[in-house]
Amino acid sequence: MFESAGGRVVADRYVLADRLGSGGMGTVWRAWDHLLQRTVAVKELHAAGGGYEQQASMRRVLSEARAIARVTHAHVIDIYDLVEFDGGLWIVMELVPGGSLSERVRSSGLLSPVETARVGLEVLSALEAVHAAGALHRDVKPANVLLREDGSSVLTDFGIAALSGHTGLTGTGGVVGSAEYMAPERLRNQPAGPASDLFSLGVTLCFLASGQTPFARGDLTATSFAVAFEPPSVHVRGPLGDVIEQLLDKDPAERPSSAQLTDALQSIADGVPRAVQATLRQPVQPARADRRRTATARADRRRTATAGANRHRTAITGAIAVVVLLAGAGVTAYVAGDDSGSGSPDPTGQTPTGAPAVSRMDAVMPVPGVQGRFWFFSGGEYMVAEVGADPASARRVSGPAP
Repeated sequence: MFESAGGRVVADRYVLADRLGSGGMGTVWRAWDHLLQRTVAVKELHAAGGGYEQQASMRRVLSEARAIARVTHAHVIDIYDLVEFDGGLWIVMELVPGGSLSERVRSSGLLSPVETARVGLEVLSALEAVHAAGALHRDVKPANVLLREDGSSVLTDFGIAALSGHTGLTGTGGVVGSAEYMAPERLRNQPAGPASDLFSLGVTLCFLASGQTPFARGDLTATSFAVAFEPPSVHVRGPLGDVIEQLLDKDPAERPSSAQLTDALQSIADGVPRAVQATLRQPVQPARADRRRTATARADRRRTATAGANRHRTAITGAIAVVVLLAGAGVTAYVAGDDSGSGSPDPTGQTPTGAPAVSRMDAVMPVPGVQGRFWFFSGGEYMVAEVGADPASARRVSGPAP
């Protein structure tokens, strides 16, 4: 169902008709351009904050939207106009009536490996054009890939790229973007680059082929932790699954380049897949040796990723005891269920004075770049604590806060 805009006119030119969708970054309307006599899509961007912060966001939007508007590519949405109106910014673009990839999966089921590879090639070519223009997308996901009537893909919804200020977090620590599709470096508030968009493309391909994303855990904090530290759960077999695992490497430098990815996806789309490890990492070897090396390399990567996650859990487990000491500050103490023994009761059977009973922790994450400092998430609250050499030296830095 569409919601009528009551004939509102933007910039004396664009007559809003139906609301096509709305999200955290903006609302999209079907509109009529009465100057050129054509139907268009108009996106009203929602810039966070006010005053200087909003002005800075608008400048970023204008700069990046102009860069994208200069891109002429079959798989990038055409941007027709940028309008400042009624205190906000509006982007006028082509109307693509075919729905999104996420809607396609819901209505028609999963894509075959060949179809998934074809879509991957189209979105990858779009990203290459955007990166060449000096911009990043930062929110590649099935909902942001539209389908034209001929079935071809169109990458859209670039507003978040500028509004995010080239990072994964807002100034207040809130995540900008879809956590399960976001590259780990963005969640760690580290610089993003083209490889960050390729990571999101890998998650997208996984969803198209399996109906599942590799890091979804049911809530934001657990999903963010999985993206940042845990190995992916890729329920896609064969060469396509290998490609996806390569794209989901935690280290951006270890992900395949656009050229390597194009080669691998093209071979799958053509129905003659080559060994991914050979395609992406090393010269082609005899088939049997290739398979052995690929299987060994994948097993080594899984062991390394698991060991890395375990190291993070070990460090966090040492910090979890701190929560009990700090619980009297007002945050309920929780214990991570994955750490066996960490939830053992006090031998005396007593609970520390002023502290609530220990039950379960939703998530613990190290604060990037700050040694010994952790975020502790419990229900609807969180706090930041600093952990020293022993629990007695721990102190609460901030929180509890919603």
